[in-house]
Amino acid sequence: MALEKRRRKKKRSLILPWLLASRPATLIVSLSAVSLGWGAALLTVTGRKASLLLVALAALTAVLLQIGANYINDYGDGIRGADSNRSHASRRLTASGANPFSVLTTGLSFLIAAAGSGLIAVILTQRWQLILVGVFSIAAAYLYTAGPFPYAYFGLGELSVFIFFGPVTVIGTVFLLSGIVTLSSFLVAVVAGSWSAAILLMNNLRDHESDMQSNKRTFSVLFGVLIARIVCIALIAVPYIVVAILLIELPFIGYVFLTLLLSAPIVIILATAVTSKEFAIAFRLGIICLIPFAIFFTWGLAS
Repeated sequence: MALEKRRRKKKRSLILPWLLASRPATLIVSLSAVSLGWGAALLTVTGRKASLLLVALAALTAVLLQIGANYINDYGDGIRGADSNRSHASRRLTASGANPFSVLTTGLSFLIAAAGSGLIAVILTQRWQLILVGVFSIAAAYLYTAGPFPYAYFGLGELSVFIFFGPVTVIGTVFLLSGIVTLSSFLVAVVAGSWSAAILLMNNLRDHESDMQSNKRTFSVLFGVLIARIVCIALIAVPYIVVAILLIELPFIGYVFLTLLLSAPIVIILATAVTSKEFAIAFRLGIICLIPFAIFFTWGLAS
């Protein structure tokens, strides 16, 4: 019995790091982007007739892409030594001794799975234009920290996240579900993209010192902590400005302002934080705040 318990414990100790490397807490970013895209699609006649199966496929594709990107990010940062200057608790698979090729293969497997689920959605809807979107998304996921020009190392991480979790995911979801692209979908895309970029920027503010030591030139490293703070606070403010604009036509979307109870403390922390741990708190609160924000926003669009 004791031997069996030790075996199970050892198995869990082997599996857990791989599960954590997928960064499950951050998957709310891709899910919220699809949710907002679904809400924007419900503003159209054809979108209201869309199958929930398509919504599920869109969500699955986005999540698989993000998980794949997370593993490849682990691989890319690991082989470049970007994680070597972080505390042991914050190191990831490759930096902790996992086989880099295995980490890369795992990431690529998730990208292939994302391509499969996305292709099913395209076949069901005959919206073949989305194949190009899929190819772009897979390439962006891989090249984030891998390949000859890892753009996350040149201050482009936040911009890429804004584009992928904003226009690409939101407008892509709207087009998949409705077959059209509306002006409102662009506004919703700005909301999703801003939140996603803000969360990444909070993450990079947390890792500012270690990124400087490893020569990972994130936005925070290139422009400094002060500018990064200001931009991050602005990115958090943008979604609420868009909500105020949409409030004229969509009164129920006003419930989103309840999430200010969570986002206001984030802004205060960002304005005053001096340690990595404080920025880490802001990062976690950002993910938590995005959950009710996405729920209220989607409900407001659908009502």
